[in-house]
Amino acid sequence: MVEFIECTERVIYVEDEKEQKEIILQHHEGKTCHRGIKETMSRIKRNYYWQNMQETIAAVLNVCDACRKMKYERKPIKPLLQLTQTQNAPFQEVFMDLFSIESVYYLTLVDAFSKLGQAIEIPNRSAPEIVRALIKYFSIYGTPKKITSDPGSEFNNDLIKELMTMYNILLHITTPNNPNSTGIIERFHSTIIEIYRLAKYERKCTDAATVMSYSIMAYNHTIHSTTGLTPFEIVFGHTDSNSTFTANFEKCYTQQLLKDHAKRTRYLYNYISDKILEKKEKVVYNNSDDGSERMGPSTSKT
Repeated sequence: MVEFIECTERVIYVEDEKEQKEIILQHHEGKTCHRGIKETMSRIKRNYYWQNMQETIAAVLNVCDACRKMKYERKPIKPLLQLTQTQNAPFQEVFMDLFSIESVYYLTLVDAFSKLGQAIEIPNRSAPEIVRALIKYFSIYGTPKKITSDPGSEFNNDLIKELMTMYNILLHITTPNNPNSTGIIERFHSTIIEIYRLAKYERKCTDAATVMSYSIMAYNHTIHSTTGLTPFEIVFGHTDSNSTFTANFEKCYTQQLLKDHAKRTRYLYNYISDKILEKKEKVVYNNSDDGSERMGPSTSKT
């Protein structure tokens, strides 16, 4: 029996079961550091194909020793949700919080559009140290239009507000006892804790800074379930570590190349914005008591 599979891109068909397992382990234990079945399959499907791929991947991952020892069950209670504003480009809104693991403090920041996450080590939770960490973040990624944080005194103070005014950034302070408004960064924290434990367990590394750097890299190389791309791919515009412009173009084509690049980038951003909105609407619908959607943005005060 001959089976025909429609592919939009060229992939390698793998028949050998041993080679299939090697490919699965390479992706699962590689730079994404033991992410789940869906993430592993999404990454493998970019380059390979074989019959019953999902079943094969699940069989390998379900007996992974590191995952069984270090991961925890996620059974959250469904909260009451509202449809919030959807961004259409990176760094329109960044979520900010404090995070500690093994007695080391970090300022954590997650871009709402691309899901790009970063953790900057700080010696303590004081406002001056947070300002220094924010300036370091700005020096790498530029200044976002809006930063959202919880109402903790570390963020809701004159020094942070003056920094936001200096760089013309809108500071949005969420209402107290409203964890749903910063859910994106809470999910980032839980994922980083899991990756951190796995990285430390598997790499036998005791240096906290090294393990955290590896964890952040793994997170940003993970394909996100909403966008279908990794945070690195969305922000930096390419799907591997090579240069985006791999061909040798003549100088006269440079202007048109940049125009095409801008057009492709805008198309990508619109596509991702639609995917995020679609995901939000689905989550809100599934979490509603009567099956009806709760539309409209949240009304947290700034």
